[in-house]
Amino acid sequence: MTGQARIVHVRQGELALSESWVYAWVERTGHLVLYVGSTSQTPELRSWLHLHDADPDVGRILARRPAAKAEDFDVLAFRVPSPMSRSSAKRLLIEKLYESGQLSSHYVGEEPEVGEFDQDISDLVEGMLDFIAHY
Repeated sequence: MTGQARIVHVRQGELALSESWVYAWVERTGHLVLYVGSTSQTPELRSWLHLHDADPDVGRILARRPAAKAEDFDVLAFRVPSPMSRSSAKRLLIEKLYESGQLSSHYVGEEPEVGEFDQDISDLVEGMLDFIAHY
């Protein structure tokens, strides 16, 4: 058998993840953003946890908008290169989505906050914003 293996490192009972992501939950109807998050987990796993984990700190979308389980979304995930801060990228993306009117009236994420960010983060987020706007 040939092909590429995906290697998942488990160290002392914990996943050793080295990826960094920022993601946006986009409503299929209206194409506005319901939620913006960041994670070191795979975007697929984190998306599933948002809707299936009973802990409101993990299943945030389920806790904040139970109706989301019956709605349709596309989760747009963007890799954040090391050593950039995914939390900074997330905060700036939320701010820019708010400024551009792309947050849903049902938005359930962190409130936008104005801040100053490195040019690298700004450039990365501009690419995310452009992709979301044209999705």
